[in-house]
Amino acid sequence: MKCVYHPDKDAVGSCGTCGAGVCDACKVMLAGKLYCQACADIAFAERASRPTPPPGPSLVQPSLLPRVQAPGAVTSLVLGIVGFMFWPLGLIFGPLAINYANQARDAIAANPMLDGSGMATAGYVLGIVDTIFGVLGLIWIIGMFTCTCATVPLW
Repeated sequence: MKCVYHPDKDAVGSCGTCGAGVCDACKVMLAGKLYCQACADIAFAERASRPTPPPGPSLVQPSLLPRVQAPGAVTSLVLGIVGFMFWPLGLIFGPLAINYANQARDAIAANPMLDGSGMATAGYVLGIVDTIFGVLGLIWIIGMFTCTCATVPLW
């Protein structure tokens, strides 16, 4: 194949748009693609009319990406709140909230793109409070039944 502009020279490639052969002196590389001069002028005009992206290594910055909640963060917070609102359930929901909070914290430590560390911390603290109040409530209930039964006269 011969060059479309220099018929006496061999072509080194063909234009990516029109397919014409171009020699080494006539080839135009644009965005990694080989063009003849006419097609390069058209492609360059089209690229120039488009807005240029902002400078930088990436078009999407990591801070602009949507962040995903760590698995277990929301669950630990919900369990902590429900256990706090209904204190007898604190004995069950408190340890569960602590467990889910620890899972969420481990996932966040492994993948910093995950969000929800505040919810995991709140669920952890509420889980501890729920467990303590649940145990104290259970001791109080046992104490009330024990003391009431011991002070009742049997005659």
